[in-house]
Amino acid sequence: MRAAGGTVVQLLVFARINRLDAPEIGMQTGYWDRVLRGGIVRAKEAGLRTMVKLQMWGPGFNEGKFSADIRMTNAADWRAFMANYRPYVLHYARLAADTDVDILCIGTELAQASRTPVITGEWRALVEEVRSIYSGPLTYAAHHTEVEDVPFWDSLDYIGIDGYYPIAKLPAALENLERLSVRWNRPVIFTEAGFSSNSYALTEPWRPGPYETSRDMVRLDLQAEGWETLLAELWRRDFIWGVYVWKWHPNPAWGGSTNADHTPQGKPALDVIRRFFTHPPQRTVATAPGS
Repeated sequence: MRAAGGTVVQLLVFARINRLDAPEIGMQTGYWDRVLRGGIVRAKEAGLRTMVKLQMWGPGFNEGKFSADIRMTNAADWRAFMANYRPYVLHYARLAADTDVDILCIGTELAQASRTPVITGEWRALVEEVRSIYSGPLTYAAHHTEVEDVPFWDSLDYIGIDGYYPIAKLPAALENLERLSVRWNRPVIFTEAGFSSNSYALTEPWRPGPYETSRDMVRLDLQAEGWETLLAELWRRDFIWGVYVWKWHPNPAWGGSTNADHTPQGKPALDVIRRFFTHPPQRTVATAPGS
């Protein structure tokens, strides 16, 4: 990753919800603490900064469901959800403080929870409590359907976007993000960006491809084209302060010409990313953690 010009590695941690409409949340802190602490040590040894990004996992997530599908049916359950989400966030705020993590992302694509008015106060109170524990910068990774409606951007340091925009819609999306940045007086970080290596890479970049398939099913050219276009657009906009590449696997043998998924490892897209990251076009502002 460092050889590709990366400066920050994003380390994921998951809590589990067993029903998408029920507020109970389970944590496996013993396992995830070991994984994170080990990853943080290895990242520092490689000269990389770190982001810890909190995510959720639940039923149907392997079949197309994701965190935006978590939806309580009444105000009491939403408040219970936030009461259960709070110890998850605070636990990893303490770990981030203890391990000198450079940036903490307090949630990912909780598109219903972030926009539910009855718990906006709970989100703000949670951010304040995190700041009493962890002194580094904070963000939240919004899905593109929610990013303009998150009501607590002013309590965070960066607007985070998991930005899987179809290439044809990218210019308009970036114009909207620039207006959002001005509105909240916050820079934007692409907390995720990427393209799978298949025929729909440029039209549905969020869709995964199979990890292994026949070479004639893989479109390495479209993945590389997507990254070329995206990075050229991002680098000329000074309100964008960073982009995280989805997805980098710790196994260096991962990826390659028969892998149709998002990783650029062993693919021409990695050459594109390396070129932008190691010899970037001139920017008009200094970048922050996440660049």
